[in-house]
Amino acid sequence: MEKVRNFFRKPLDKLANLWYNIYVIKDRFKSLKPKGIDTMANQKKPTKAQMFKQILDNYPLTPAEQEFVKHEMELLAKKNSAEKKPTAQQTANEGIKSAIIEGMESAKAYTITDIIKSVPACAELTNQRVSALMRQLVESGAVVRTEDKRKAYFTKVG
Repeated sequence: MEKVRNFFRKPLDKLANLWYNIYVIKDRFKSLKPKGIDTMANQKKPTKAQMFKQILDNYPLTPAEQEFVKHEMELLAKKNSAEKKPTAQQTANEGIKSAIIEGMESAKAYTITDIIKSVPACAELTNQRVSALMRQLVESGAVVRTEDKRKAYFTKVG
């Protein structure tokens, strides 16, 4: 009977100690978060890669556990570096953005409403969607945004 009890006291998972260490690290990251009014702004959840790196650096691991952690880190790196093709919405947005650029004159300043009226590709779009597309064009440097009396104007570059 004693052998049976001792058998069930042993961890069935060979990597149970490793998983315990992962949860200990999660708790340590939680304890580093500041307390107070602005806690939501300062909270950052640790990524899996950060946790696995902490385990490799700070905990004594068996060779099997080290191999497991390194393999998990490789899988995460492979997953994050994968080339992703654009969605159908993103490709449609690229077409609309090029139509906006072609429909704008170089020296003229346009509001969002002017763009919706003058560019046929934007006729069915909402102000919010066109505004988002214009923000992307400003970030890419194709359009310049100026503000006059709380009204945004967009001018084509070049």
